[in-house]
Amino acid sequence: MDLIYMSDFDEEIGVLKDYELDFDTADKKDFVLKCSLSGTILNIGYMWYIPDTEYGGKIEGRKIDTKNNRITYFGRNWRGILASKIIEPPNGDDYLEVTGAVSTIATNLLTIAGINTFFTVTATAATATAYKFPRYITLYEGLTRLADEAGLVVSIANSDSSIVISFPAQTDYSNTIEYSQDYNTDFILEDKQGGVNHLVCLGSGQLSARDVLHLYVQEDGTIDITAHYTGIDDISDVLDYPNAESSADLEAAGRKKLAEAKNKKTFSLSVEDLDLKIGDIVGARDRITGTEMTAEVTNIIVKIKEGIVKQKYTVG
Repeated sequence: MDLIYMSDFDEEIGVLKDYELDFDTADKKDFVLKCSLSGTILNIGYMWYIPDTEYGGKIEGRKIDTKNNRITYFGRNWRGILASKIIEPPNGDDYLEVTGAVSTIATNLLTIAGINTFFTVTATAATATAYKFPRYITLYEGLTRLADEAGLVVSIANSDSSIVISFPAQTDYSNTIEYSQDYNTDFILEDKQGGVNHLVCLGSGQLSARDVLHLYVQEDGTIDITAHYTGIDDISDVLDYPNAESSADLEAAGRKKLAEAKNKKTFSLSVEDLDLKIGDIVGARDRITGTEMTAEVTNIIVKIKEGIVKQKYTVG
């Protein structure tokens, strides 16, 4: 696969053919690019991409190894660059609140961040949402949360003139792709019971005048204001949030904490050579215990060596 390197997207310099690439899509959001010292030498600050893929980034450092005649370049990939920008509330506002099409909101965020000429956004057909961003989160996390709110995922692709961000629908493969011992797939599946199922949320006010809200986990895992688990099965905790601005703010914080503390099943596995995207859903089942669950693809590790591409998906 030809790797194009450039000083800017307006000035392509050449094509690199002899290289090894280790590309971490969404976890570290970085890359390691290895080449021979006898070949083409790239400068710090150059950018690179492989057409019709997401693989690309900015060279922000290099290591020269004369003994092995090797030079190694490293830096952020495109998601890493998005993760280096912060979404701030407008002056005088506590939060940035948005309404409209996801693609329009994303374009506005890129403009505020000053990178709208570097990234472009593909219009998303009639997908609108209203969203309040948490304070001071990264642009990448904000785009991911915005997309998730609308049932979409963040997808990135290289073009000749810019990096294109799009928001395709999340695809649920859990009914068609299930990993288990039947397919000789190794995975780690954790079934955590004994989590918190009753959260006492303490908001603003003093003593008997303090705002108090009880939240409960239901049998199906949802959260409501009616108790389901009682007696010995009731596992309680407290959220102390005296700076809550309103009852709605207290409830939102309580729901978030309880969602993190309740019972959960998680699994992680690595599989190769599938056409999945970050955010797609697959399933796993342990045949011995009967434990099963579904989870999203959270990262894709790409390795290219001698022209051979291997993709490893991490789920859960």
